[in-house]
Amino acid sequence: MTRLFACALLASLVAAPALAQTNPGRFAVGAQVGTTGVGVEGQFQVSDRVTVRAGADLFRYDEEFDTGDIGYDGEIDFTTAGAFVDLHPFGNALFVSAGGYAGERSVKVTGTPRRDVVIAGQIFPPARFGRLVGEADFGGFAPFVGLGYNNTFRTDGRIGFKILAGAAFGEEPTVDLRREGGDALTPAVQAQFDADTAVEERRLEQELGNFKTLPVVQLGLSYRF
Repeated sequence: MTRLFACALLASLVAAPALAQTNPGRFAVGAQVGTTGVGVEGQFQVSDRVTVRAGADLFRYDEEFDTGDIGYDGEIDFTTAGAFVDLHPFGNALFVSAGGYAGERSVKVTGTPRRDVVIAGQIFPPARFGRLVGEADFGGFAPFVGLGYNNTFRTDGRIGFKILAGAAFGEEPTVDLRREGGDALTPAVQAQFDADTAVEERRLEQELGNFKTLPVVQLGLSYRF
């Protein structure tokens, strides 16, 4: 991802002299990379002090964590679209931004016991217990606020540069777990397992709560036309 962004940056810098124009337009398209993943974006300059932006980002990341007796592999998948209003209070490249991200913001989890599991007095070694699988959902919308520098509409050329820092505020995660594999459970053991699973879901929600607020740092290049 970083290598592709570096190549795009180099290509844009090389092409900039040939693309320079005295009076480019009020639209721009570009690419960006950062903590939200890799994305594309469109911009429109409403006035000297107001710009609107809209784009889409793809972020995937694997993380390992545990809640005590269960070790988890988590696959973070944030596929989002965003819309923002940027205010340039001083009429220069500095701006404050507000908007939000919408789309899929989920974590798929697979949990494996680190030791024997006791359910309703019965002992299940990890191989007999199987594994826990499930998803954590962070809701469909996350408001965003941030600060940045964007010279896309502040130069006479067509190539612009953006750096942005802020935070997106998602909802408290909700987790749904189920067991795969392992021995069949009797009704009494199944009832106790369901109760234990509900407790584990709450533990996992607390662990994944760290991802509720997502720091946003982006670097972007844009082409104005």
